[in-house]
Amino acid sequence: AFVFLFCGAFAVALCFWEYWNSCQRENGDRMSMRYGSFIVAAMIKVVSYVWSQLAPTIVKWQNRRTNDGYNNALTWVVASVKIFVALFPFVNTAFLKKHFEPTCGTGPDPLAHAVWRVYSSTDSWPTGIPYAVPVQK
Repeated sequence: AFVFLFCGAFAVALCFWEYWNSCQRENGDRMSMRYGSFIVAAMIKVVSYVWSQLAPTIVKWQNRRTNDGYNNALTWVVASVKIFVALFPFVNTAFLKKHFEPTCGTGPDPLAHAVWRVYSSTDSWPTGIPYAVPVQK
């Protein structure tokens, strides 16, 4: 039960961070663009360390009768959470983000609106691309 609770809390925290980070990027915050991936990596390291410290206590509560039983239970508890914590950001990026963070909207030219939203918040326009205001919705 603790394994599922801990994995669920990590998944919720990571999804919340991704949502907040995407909102900051839409508002033109360059810090979230630069350091967002580093914060996810730090979250993975911190959560893995915290779980490796909590896991022996949780396995002791299971009251295993032999040392081999304790070691086997500890191995499964630590490995299952560490694998989930390490792989969930990739699963989130590969399969879940496309459903929760659409990149282009609907309209006559959704790509133009997406590009305009990104470059209109900054002071620079990419060189070699003619400057045109997209059709307003």
